[in-house]
Amino acid sequence: MVSMHIKTQFSAHVDQAISGVKRKAVEDPKTPIQQVYNDEVIKFRQYGTASAVPVFDYIRPTAYRKRQSVLPPLPKSISSIVVPPPLKITSMGQPFLFCDTPRNHKILDFASPDAIRFLGKSLDDIAGSIHAWNDLSKKSLVFVAMPNKFGKLYKELLRSLVRYADSLSVTLAPRSVLIDFEQGALNAFEAVFPGIDVKLCHFHFGQNIWKRIQKHIGIHPSIWNWKMNIQKAEEITAIRVEQEDEQERTSRKRRKQDVQHDIHLVSAKNAFVNDDIDLQEFQRLSRHFAYNYFR
Repeated sequence: MVSMHIKTQFSAHVDQAISGVKRKAVEDPKTPIQQVYNDEVIKFRQYGTASAVPVFDYIRPTAYRKRQSVLPPLPKSISSIVVPPPLKITSMGQPFLFCDTPRNHKILDFASPDAIRFLGKSLDDIAGSIHAWNDLSKKSLVFVAMPNKFGKLYKELLRSLVRYADSLSVTLAPRSVLIDFEQGALNAFEAVFPGIDVKLCHFHFGQNIWKRIQKHIGIHPSIWNWKMNIQKAEEITAIRVEQEDEQERTSRKRRKQDVQHDIHLVSAKNAFVNDDIDLQEFQRLSRHFAYNYFR
C-alpha cells in the first residue's frame, strides 16, 4: 500500500515535470526548448533520480508545437514578414519599428526615440547596424533587416533613418562612419551624408567571413527570436545610457588587449602614410592585428 502510494506520487512528479516543459515553452519563448527541458529535469532530480522522466526526444515535438502556438508563423523571406503589434514597441512601450516598406525589397528598421536622440548627439562615428560612440562606450541603437545589401536598399535605409530623426527634431550629421568592405554601403553613406569620412573596418570583415561560414554549416536563427532579442538589447542600451549619465563612467570597459591592437593598427596606418612601410607590409600587419579581435 505504501509502495503504491510512493509510485503514484512519483508518477505525479513526472507529469508535473512534463507539464512544466510545456508551460515554459509557451511562457518563455526566448529560452531554447532543450534548456527548458534540462531545467525541469534538474529540478525533478530532487526526488532522487530523473530516470522516470521521458527523454528529450519524446517531449520535443509537443514542446515545439506549444511554442509555435504563441509565435507568428516563421516567414520564408523578409518580404513576407508581418510584424505583429507587440513586437513594434520596446519593453518600455516606446515606438520601435519606424520603417516597414511595403515593397518587394522590404526593409525593417527598429529604433526607439531615445536611441535616435542619443545617435544625434554622437556626431563622430556611426557603425554597423547601427552603433554609436560617446566618450564612454559604444552602444547598439538601430537594428535592421534587409533582403540584400545593395546600395539602393542602403540608401533607402539611411533616408528612412534621417526622416525618423527629423520627425523627432533630431539632426543626424555624422562626420565619419565605420563600415565593413561593402561598396553599396559606402556609396549610400556618401550619397545621404555628403562629405562624410567613410572608414573600413577589419573587424567587420572578419564577422562577414564568420557569417558565410554559418551559412554553409546551416545555422538559421528564428527571426522572431532575433526580434525579441533586439527588444531586450534596446532596453539594455537604455539602461547603460542612464547608468553612464548618472555615474559618469563606462558601463562596458574595453579589453586591454583590444586597446593595444587599436594602437598597433593606428601605428601601422601612420607608418604606411609616412612611406615607412610598403602596401604589402601594411596589409600583412592589418590582417595580423585585425584577426586578433575575433580569435
